[in-house]
Order: sequence, then structure tokens, then C-alpha cells
Amino acid sequence: MLNSFQIRKDCEEEAKFLQDHIQYNEKHLGKLCEVFSQYSKKVARVRDVGDEMAKAVNNYSANESVNKSLALGLQNFSNSLSSLSDYSDLLVQNLDSKIVGILCKYEEICKRSREEIKHVFEAREKEIQRKKQLSKIKDRYPRNRQVIAQAEADVLKATNELSKTVYSIEEKATAFERQKLHDLKLILLDFITLQMGYHAKAIEIFSNCYKQVENINEESDLKDFQNARGEMDLEFKKSLKKPEISLEKKGIFNQSTASFGSVRSIFSDSKKSLKKYLNETNTESSSTSNEESDTDESSHDAENMPAVTNHQDPSISAKK
Repeated sequence: MLNSFQIRKDCEEEAKFLQDHIQYNEKHLGKLCEVFSQYSKKVARVRDVGDEMAKAVNNYSANESVNKSLALGLQNFSNSLSSLSDYSDLLVQNLDSKIVGILCKYEEICKRSREEIKHVFEAREKEIQRKKQLSKIKDRYPRNRQVIAQAEADVLKATNELSKTVYSIEEKATAFERQKLHDLKLILLDFITLQMGYHAKAIEIFSNCYKQVENINEESDLKDFQNARGEMDLEFKKSLKKPEISLEKKGIFNQSTASFGSVRSIFSDSKKSLKKYLNETNTESSSTSNEESDTDESSHDAENMPAVTNHQDPSISAKK
């Protein structure tokens, strides 16, 4: 790369390539830093929710007094969640230190590399200006060897500075690329190792937890529930029994019953006399109505008698 600069004396394309390469890496490394940071925050959030779950399950287990095996299973499940949350916290710390921390450094590294590449363009611009100045001096003072020699020395000095700058930038660009490749490889391997370790531990914890939860005896807990319910039913039935009445209160109750009985007999006698009176009244009214109806019928028959005699047979009238 340096030889091409020295031969062609044109480092603009090379410097442009380095500049574009730095900007490209800065963009994508910054994006990787952002997404890995978000991933670490999500894992931390899962860790916090795991702690809340463990606390809720533990409270349930502590307050469970009927189902014994269920309470034990809940306690074991809560302990497993707590252990996994501890490993999640360790995972978050390793992600922040081994991955996010390294990627965040590249923001400053890329910024410094861009500034160094600018020196190449400045040195190249300085060399061009020296060459233009030498051309003007040769045109104005073609016979002044001293001025021309000084201008040529300035051009040579600018060219040497450009060469040194390009060489330095080339070395730094190579070091940057080497460090970037090493860090990215290490970051990916660390991420894979951390994930494998975390999930292997999660499998180990949940394998034991699965066996413990599987030991929950549903039939035994159901019997415990029925026994507890039976005891409560017995207490409830006892509370529903009639209270015993003392002899003194019982005598008062009998006296009140007798007094109510006498009052009832009085009302029943009056009711019978009233009923008898109503029956007699109804009998008299019915007999009166029958007599009136008989009288009406007899008067009606008397009125119809002449009409019958007027329509007798003529033979009977002739005999008369």
C-alpha cells in the first residue's frame, strides 16, 4: 500500500478507501453495541420478573395450610426461580463487561481513526501546494537557481511528510483491522459461551425442579381438603343446634301459651255464634223468596185459564 503511494504519489484513493472502511465499521459496530446493550437490558428485565415470580410463589407456599405436598412443591419451584435469577444476574454482568463494554470502545477508536485519516488529506494538499509554488517560481525566475532549489526542497519535504503520514496511517489502519477482527471473534465466542453456560444451568435447575413438582400428590392434597372441609362442616352444624331452654323460661312459655289458648277460645265462640246467626238469616230470606215465587206462579195460572176455555172443542159447547 505504501509503495503504491510512493510510486504514484497519489494517496487520495487509498485514503478515501480507509475513510469509507472506518465509517462502515463505525456504523455497524455501533449498531452491534446498541442491540447487545438492549439484549442485556432485556435479560436484566427477565431477571427482575423472575425475582417477582419467586416472591409470589413463595408467599403462596407460606400461606398454604391445607395442601401439604402442594406447599412443598411451590417452595421448591420458588427456590429454583431464585437460583436461576442469580445466574441471570451473573449473565447480565458478563454481557455488560465482556461484550457491550468492548463494543462501546470502538466509538472512540473510529473517531480517532477518522481524524488521523484527515492528516493524509492535509499532507497531500500541502504537497500539491508546494508543487504549484515550484512551478510558479520556475516560470518567474527560470535562472534563479537558489530560489528554485529552495522550492524543490520544500516540495521534497512535503512529499516526505506525506509518505510518513501515509505510512503511519497504514500501520494504524492495519492495527485497527487486526484488533477489530480479534475483538469481534472474542465477543461472539464469549456470547456463545455465556449463553451455553446459562442455559445449561437452567436445564440443570429445571430438571431437578420438574422432579420436585412432579412429586405433588393430588389425591393426598384432595383428602386433606376434604378433611378440613369436614371439620368446618361439623363446627357449622354445631353452631346451628337449638339452644336449650331453662325450666323457668319453659314455665313462662307454657303460661303464655295457655293465655293465648283462652283468647283463641273466646274468638272461636264468637265466631260460631256469628256463623249461626248468618245461617238463620239466610234461611229466613230463602223461605220468603220461595213464598213470593209461589204467589207469582198462581197468579199467572189464573190469568191463563180463560184463554184455555175459549179454545175448547165445539162439540163440548153444543152438548152444554
